[in-house]
Amino acid sequence: MFRHVILRGIVCLLPLAAAAADELPPPADGAGQSPRAERREKLRRLGGQLFDALVPPAGGTQPLDVERLNQVLADLLVPLASAQGYLESIELELLPEGTDLAADKAALRAAVMLRHSVWSPEPSRLELTVLGHVEANADGAPVACLDGEAVLETEVLPLANFALARARDRLARVVEREHGEGEQTLAQLAYDKLGRTGRLTTLDELADVLIYLAGLQLHAINNEIESLQAALAEGPDEPEQSALSRRLREARERRDRLFEMRPRIERDEAGVAQAVVISVAGSAYGRSLQIEQVEMAVTEHSIGLRASLRLVQGTEWYLALKPLALGTLARLQSGDAALLNSVRALRDQWQQRVQQWLSPVP
Repeated sequence: MFRHVILRGIVCLLPLAAAAADELPPPADGAGQSPRAERREKLRRLGGQLFDALVPPAGGTQPLDVERLNQVLADLLVPLASAQGYLESIELELLPEGTDLAADKAALRAAVMLRHSVWSPEPSRLELTVLGHVEANADGAPVACLDGEAVLETEVLPLANFALARARDRLARVVEREHGEGEQTLAQLAYDKLGRTGRLTTLDELADVLIYLAGLQLHAINNEIESLQAALAEGPDEPEQSALSRRLREARERRDRLFEMRPRIERDEAGVAQAVVISVAGSAYGRSLQIEQVEMAVTEHSIGLRASLRLVQGTEWYLALKPLALGTLARLQSGDAALLNSVRALRDQWQQRVQQWLSPVP
């Protein structure tokens, strides 16, 4: 979630990237389209319009006014709250005290208030704060440092039941594709477990499911390692031997990362679970991402997340796109009509997508 530098998300480059990922060739004239294909075609065209709007005009840009930019962002988000019965308010702003884009520093705060949700009739509130800056490492290469904190106040057990039902539906499709492939896969084992799991009513039951699924993942990786070792023991020729050795090394690395995740159950004097805490410290995911610390705490009424990350590779893209980002932010604050219209259209498209994703599970 913290895969890109904050500025690109604020400027709506992240939705643009998602639209580009859905890009399809234009359909032939007169060809019939499914609703999904029509949505993709709309996003394709909208992505092109937004890209055209993002290109800064010739002649430079005006200095960035964070307060004015926040007002424009607020105006863009107002229709979301007024058009939906479940959404009470939504806020997105740059924090002036932590933002100096000329010095590659930004602080972002977002808050969403729901009157109710598909998993609970009670209100829910999400608040997110992200701080980011770019610095040079020992070799002089740019590194993006991100610190974030998020708190979701909601009825966690109904949310867990909703999420597990969604996961079970997705696993069902995976299992159907894997049917008849021999040994049970992780997806099949997880699907069977969720099929046996009733409606969760306590935090202990939620902890049981999470730990069971984590155990399944470890079991599946151990089986994969054992299978690869057996295949290597048969003495295959090159290049198959090199491919098997590489897969064995990658499987062991995935298993090692599982042990870097430390779950902890906090209980009261009666032995009843009060919180599930999962922490990761000092982990590296490849050469591009270093996790200094991640901690998630789950109670019956809240989910809290704190993270401190360092993006070692990819920051050079931010530096290359920084003039585009600054120019686009300046155009937003000045009320550029073409850019605002494109952002509004993209906002409406993603609103529809979120509504579809949050539709109740039968």
